Amino acid sequence: MTSGQPVAKYARGRYNGAISWGVDSEHAAGNLMKKRIIYGESNYAALVRKNGYFVDKTEYIAKLESVSNPIFLRPRRFGKSLCCSLLWHYYDLNFAADFDELFGHTWIGQHPTGQQNQYIVLFLNFSSIATGLTIVDIDASFRRQCNFALKTLQELYETLLSGLPPINLEAPVADNLSNLLSHLRKVATKLYVIIDEYDNFGNQLITTGRDHLYHQLTEDDSFLKTFFKTLKEGRESGVIANVFITG
Repeated sequence: MTSGQPVAKYARGRYNGAISWGVDSEHAAGNLMKKRIIYGESNYAALVRKNGYFVDKTEYIAKLESVSNPIFLRPRRFGKSLCCSLLWHYYDLNFAADFDELFGHTWIGQHPTGQQNQYIVLFLNFSSIATGLTIVDIDASFRRQCNFALKTLQELYETLLSGLPPINLEAPVADNLSNLLSHLRKVATKLYVIIDEYDNFGNQLITTGRDHLYHQLTEDDSFLKTFFKTLKEGRESGVIANVFITG
């Protein structure tokens, strides 16, 4: 290599048992700073496009596919939200054109599972659900957050979901979800569901001494139980490919 030529050689190494990507050791001194350590970024695509350094654990995507309805429980700041974003970008149909850019340098990019970019992904984050003074307040916040996510999904997949009735933002989330699943059966398309911090607002009720609201939240006929029953029905029918949950 002649002096002044740009260096494009990258090598895989192992760090604490995980595969990491960085500059070839031959050129480490001159290129290590090209990778940035980015704090607090939970969007996988943004991390890649900002040239952020990360430990490549995409091998676990393949392993997760053998697990039905995985629930990933870890402390705060453990990278759960980034993991959710990683799965979202891997499975969502809308990111198919970006696969090489986002995953070409990773283990899963070299060993795709066949399920990459095959699903509509419903990505829900329960950390933003407000815990009001009554169960009605909590239900209202739950409806706003989840129904807005469903409405956004309908807009993103306007052609594929053209026959789906408009999402009613005031309706129970389970009703809108049930309508979505019924439509997906008709068009032979599957849904992949990701729920980040599923227990966030429930934990807030417990830690603030509002056990009576927590009990109402977890009763058999509660809006939350009905929502999860709808997910269960979708999994049993096969229209939901999988459900990944963090807490």
